[in-house]
Amino acid sequence: MTLEGKEKVVLVLKYIGEDFCSQSVYQDQFDHLWKDVGSGDSEQPCLYSAINN
Repeated sequence: MTLEGKEKVVLVLKYIGEDFCSQSVYQDQFDHLWKDVGSGDSEQPCLYSAINN
C-alpha cells in the first residue's frame, strides 16, 4: 500500500512530564498526548498516542 498524494506531517513534541508508570509524556502541536513506552532506554523514543487525552 502506498501513500501517494499524502503529505508528511512533522510532529513538534514538547515534554510535559511523566505519567503514573514513569513514562515520559509529550504534547504535540495539535494538543495530542504521546508516551515513550520504551522508558527512554534507547536513542530514539518508542512513541504511542495516549487514548482519552
